[in-house]
Amino acid sequence: ALITSAQTVVDLTSLQPADDRYEAAIRNAITWLGNSGRTVNIRLVFGAFPIQGAVDAKAILQSLTRDLPTSSRVTVSVGNYRSSNLPPSWNHSKIIAIDGFDAFVGGHNLWTGHYLNIEPVHDLSIRLRGPAARDGHHFADAQWRWTCANRTWITRWTSSPRIQPR
Repeated sequence: ALITSAQTVVDLTSLQPADDRYEAAIRNAITWLGNSGRTVNIRLVFGAFPIQGAVDAKAILQSLTRDLPTSSRVTVSVGNYRSSNLPPSWNHSKIIAIDGFDAFVGGHNLWTGHYLNIEPVHDLSIRLRGPAARDGHHFADAQWRWTCANRTWITRWTSSPRIQPR
């Protein structure tokens, strides 16, 4: 519901991409916005961290936009953020920011097995409205500036950043 409330911009940052039920919910929200007639820019940036590996930006973009109508005025971008290998540094934030006014921030990952099944992980997250919510976009802006300006072998290998083709 938060994503579908967007009038112009959605920023989503997370450690790893959404899976299973979370992925379906985000895809449905993107599709709904695509059918709404609104012009909305959606940016999703994920961490590229050791152990779990890098994010396949091209595959995520294809999955999340597969049901978007060709006439849609929604643009979706997916990126991997990793600022260095030594010492390793990657995105670990969890933010959903909408239109500079509404945000959901906290410790929540978008993992079905950890949060929606038996014995879920308990993280603390909060919904913010007003000027404090704008900071989610400022943080995402900084992540995107780095991601676009400092492509590494990891981001090239994973097609990051990737913007929905028109």
